[in-house]
Amino acid sequence: MDELESNVSSKEGFRSVEKVVLLTFLSAVILMAILGNLLVMVAVCRDRQLRKIKTNYFIVSLAFADLLVSVLVMPFGAIELVQDVWIYGEMFCLVRTSLDVLLTTASIFHLCCISLDRYYAICCQPLVYRNKMTPLRIALMLGGCWVIPMFISFLPIMQGWNNIGIIDLVSRPHPDPTA
Repeated sequence: MDELESNVSSKEGFRSVEKVVLLTFLSAVILMAILGNLLVMVAVCRDRQLRKIKTNYFIVSLAFADLLVSVLVMPFGAIELVQDVWIYGEMFCLVRTSLDVLLTTASIFHLCCISLDRYYAICCQPLVYRNKMTPLRIALMLGGCWVIPMFISFLPIMQGWNNIGIIDLVSRPHPDPTA
């Protein structure tokens, strides 16, 4: 019986070591994400030459979205992963999920805007790019990168729309294929 207990305790010890290693790795990733995104934002904001490049406004906004992910979403996900349970309650779970969807979608939209900006500058009309890509147009694109994801994230999740389809499909009677 002592051998069985020692095997169980060694497995628990391994699990705690595994959790420490996992938490250390995740903390390092989160810290690098925070520092890397801050570095991008500070570099563009402090260097006058970098501020003149219109695409860098998209890059700074993207870095800000990723910084928010690394500060507001990743730490709670890491704790949930290590603890194997969500300890912050249902409302904060919904808020964190909404923030995760919002910020991830905003990052994707920023990457799309950067791609469109570069495509337009290189392929379509490189000679008129400076006149076409005005500060107003950039501001509208950046606004879209943040406003559209807000409607995609908070509204459906907080209203519970993300749960409707599965519950309805499970409870709905199936049609008779022979009829």
